[in-house]
Amino acid sequence: MRKRGNDYYLNRMKVEHPAVHAKYTAGNLSAREAIYKAGYQTKPTPLMILQREWRKASPHEQATFRAWIGGRAPPAPSTPTIAPVVSPDLRLMSWAKGRIKTIMASRNVKMGEVMDEMGLNPLDGSLGLAVRRDGRIKPDVALKLEKWLEVNRHI
Repeated sequence: MRKRGNDYYLNRMKVEHPAVHAKYTAGNLSAREAIYKAGYQTKPTPLMILQREWRKASPHEQATFRAWIGGRAPPAPSTPTIAPVVSPDLRLMSWAKGRIKTIMASRNVKMGEVMDEMGLNPLDGSLGLAVRRDGRIKPDVALKLEKWLEVNRHI
């Protein structure tokens, strides 16, 4: 899927929606508002935003939110462990490699996007190498990976 930036839509808007483009150039609309008004993209609804952010929330954050909307006390945070995700020499367990591949294929995301969702540099290739070539990962990456796998457990 090709990603298109504001410039693409604004140039297209000059031809297809000159009235909207005129409001944009006059400063009456932001680029984002003009793109929505021209119908090139849809403005995210509050539900869409909640769904997107829910996938980014940690299991503890999700449980806390569930408790909040249900009127219950939030659960105590759990301390994640590295053991289930990696071996003692910090290599990914085979089940974890399989889960990562399954989740990525199901959600149609690339390794850089996974790293970004975990709050890591998307250009860091350590996790990709660990999945493809049995490379080692750092303990902090393993902890974040465990949380990411938990967040995506429903996939």
